[in-house]
Amino acid sequence: MSRAVAVALLVIFASADAAASPVGDLGSGSTPDAEVVGGTLVLQGQWRDAAAVYFGPREQGPGCTGVLVAPNVVLTARHCLGGITEVLLGATSWVEPDGEFISVISEIPNSTLDIGLLVLAQDSTVRPRVIASGCVVDRSLSNGADVAIVGYGTIDEGASQPSSGLREAFSTVVDHDCSFKSGCQSPGKELGAGGDGIDSCNGDSGGPLYLLTEHYDYLVGTTSRAFSDATVPCSQGGIYIRVDAVIDWIEEVTPASIPRANCNTPPDSTAETLYAIGGKLGSTKISVNDVDSANTHRFVVISAPQFGEAATDDGKGKAFYRSFEADFEGTDSFQVQVIDDGIPAMSSVVTIQVEVAQDAGCGCRTTKPKPGHALWLLLALVGLRRRRR
Repeated sequence: MSRAVAVALLVIFASADAAASPVGDLGSGSTPDAEVVGGTLVLQGQWRDAAAVYFGPREQGPGCTGVLVAPNVVLTARHCLGGITEVLLGATSWVEPDGEFISVISEIPNSTLDIGLLVLAQDSTVRPRVIASGCVVDRSLSNGADVAIVGYGTIDEGASQPSSGLREAFSTVVDHDCSFKSGCQSPGKELGAGGDGIDSCNGDSGGPLYLLTEHYDYLVGTTSRAFSDATVPCSQGGIYIRVDAVIDWIEEVTPASIPRANCNTPPDSTAETLYAIGGKLGSTKISVNDVDSANTHRFVVISAPQFGEAATDDGKGKAFYRSFEADFEGTDSFQVQVIDDGIPAMSSVVTIQVEVAQDAGCGCRTTKPKPGHALWLLLALVGLRRRRR
């Protein structure tokens, strides 16, 4: 059973919803009176790589769903292809779009699986989702694994009530290699998930199925169809195309390079107290314990100190601090995010405690630098240190 929605049907129901149904208020962030097909509205900023797929004027709404896997490549269902005009990314509502529209310049069907590619006219500002592959599949994809179903489709078991917002539902994998559930056509290249009232539905076709792990939510599948023994259109679970089965094909038919997941884990970061003299530069070393020994790291100040300015040096893994006032004496602190280069990138946050003392030879003159001057000097000093390596 296809999970695509006819555009004409969506127009009719969307118009009715806006006037008379609780669903008409979903774009404003309210909660529907009844949650059906196990779904709830997605909060702003969540699942930004999920795409609304359009076949005509925007006011008609999306007819399918997709997911961004490269800056200019969206996956969707093969049965959705034909006449697709654009996608909406980074949004939670199509009635009041809060994301970016990008035109589709090419549609590419897979020859054997219910999956297709949409090549975009330009790169999206949204970060593509990392695909569950290799060691991630080996470690985490099994029956009972936690998944999230995300899409713009209809929200009742009869597939008649559309939603004006992106919705999510949480369930589990029930057939990780699609070897025994009814309707499986490509064992090892499809999987079964959902059921017991939690399911994708019409209009979710091509949308993402995320594999939820301790450190990252990977793209593991795209919505295809209901199990063939389902007695209602939606709610009893369905079949998803395993995206790890088409990574090589994506790279063959597009210029995209798809990063392979490497089971990365967050680094563990610590730092000793940073000691400084009022108005003068002080530093401390950030120690990174990363079980992924091949990773390199970036250091970014994410929470500024109260009484001074801070910077970091990626090359040496150091944090620097200088107080605004030359006669400042006391404590301060700031936070540094340590980001590795794994796939996907992982990070940790370390709080740098600062203790500032007076220079014993100080003439006790207070000098307040002009705005930005202290940080400019600090960065200049860091740059000099970098050039001396």
